[in-house]
Amino acid sequence: MRKKKNLKFRNGFSSVILAAVVFAVILVVNMIVGALPAFHTVYDVTNEKLYSIGDTTKGVLAALEDTVTLYLITESGQEDEAVGKLAETYAASSDKVELVKVDAVASPGFTARYTDDMVPLNSVIAVCGDRSALASYASFYGYDYSSLYDTPTSWDAEGRITSAIARAAFDSSARVYYTVGHDELPLGAEMLDSLAKANIETAEINLLTTTIPADCDALIVFAPGADFTPEEAHKVSAYLGDGGRLLLVTMTEAVTGVSTPNLDSIPAEYGVGRKGGYVLEGDAASYVQAPYLILPKVCVSEVTGGLGNLNIVCGLSEALDPGDTDGTAYTVTSVLASGDKSYKKENVGDTLEKEDGDEDGPFVLALEVEQTLSMDDRGTPDVAPDEAGLPEEDTEGDSSSGQHQATRIVYCATPCLFSASALSALIQQETALPEGNTKLFSNVMAYLTDSNLTVSVEPKTLAVPQTIVSTAVQQTLGNVLMFAVPGVVLCAGVFIFIRRRRR
Repeated sequence: MRKKKNLKFRNGFSSVILAAVVFAVILVVNMIVGALPAFHTVYDVTNEKLYSIGDTTKGVLAALEDTVTLYLITESGQEDEAVGKLAETYAASSDKVELVKVDAVASPGFTARYTDDMVPLNSVIAVCGDRSALASYASFYGYDYSSLYDTPTSWDAEGRITSAIARAAFDSSARVYYTVGHDELPLGAEMLDSLAKANIETAEINLLTTTIPADCDALIVFAPGADFTPEEAHKVSAYLGDGGRLLLVTMTEAVTGVSTPNLDSIPAEYGVGRKGGYVLEGDAASYVQAPYLILPKVCVSEVTGGLGNLNIVCGLSEALDPGDTDGTAYTVTSVLASGDKSYKKENVGDTLEKEDGDEDGPFVLALEVEQTLSMDDRGTPDVAPDEAGLPEEDTEGDSSSGQHQATRIVYCATPCLFSASALSALIQQETALPEGNTKLFSNVMAYLTDSNLTVSVEPKTLAVPQTIVSTAVQQTLGNVLMFAVPGVVLCAGVFIFIRRRRR
């Protein structure tokens, strides 16, 4: 009888010990998992993948040759969890990225080593060697200022941090000038933001008072409302003739009421002209809201790569004449075109319906021109490097063919393609540009400035609930797994022990 009781006692005691061991193992596992970086233990279940990085960022990280340190400026109790998780994702995605969290209170003078700007908490400073770049927390969230509530509507932390990494890691800044003095439309905030993200500096230039500087990697003429003088047009033509780059965006005379023969003479040197009027779509599947808000066909060209199935809206566009390039030293390639059922009207005030006499499409709405120059074209003898007294490695182009930098022009027939404010004015409603439009602009500037690495990360919307599982539910599930389950196991062990002991 005593042996039987001892056996029951040992069995019950073993059950209690086993339950205690299971409980201890679960606690230890939770402690280990808690010590791991969030990237390995937390799944991004937000609708817009706020803590994940996209293909553009992955491409930037893959191109890193030197280590980039991300300094996350924080303060205890003031951390933005979303920024912290995203920064950890960067560090976990590349062995060339290190993450260091800096307490702003403990190290008050730290940020002054890298920038004179005010650095808000939860900002990120990217440092690579002696170069650094700030991704300010103030730019991470976008707001709808027309709303009565101060609620963020977009999340641009990935775009800002990736841009900072690129600026710090790659010494490849370009400089772009945009003309003023002809009632040009201002470059939109989204355009300037895209240029800044791509590490492209911008400055205005008045061609009436100055020449185009030697450090001009590309020139932008954006929707002038007045004509250039002959002297200004000559400056641009001479710049292009020396291998310059130009983004030319115009508005139809049907809208402005102003003819621009001097400005038009610049693309005319490459056989390109304007057809006047404005283009409308006859196929309802090829426009949005109104026939003048065209969803153009995307042609195969140097600037349309990576657009995929992204929507592009081309509002109130003029038709361009690509001319005849047979026997010429340059090529003209269509970038965007209207559909087969499109047609062209001469006056804005006419009905939008197709009438007799309206020219049938399709029409070219945007195009690119490229001409590869020889050294003879640039006024330099087309001779071998050693004959010119230059080291071979210091001479651009192929000495056998005499090729040099290519003249490039991208010509678009409406400012609504790249400017949200212009598109909003057209539809009389505040709107943002479709992703395809902003991606196209980024591609155009990369093409014109010879940027091999393009940083174009779209902000992510916060207009919808971001988590599939609420924070309260997540906490409840965590408590259940950490405490309730082990507790139930332990209680079951005690119950079995007592029950067997009474037998």
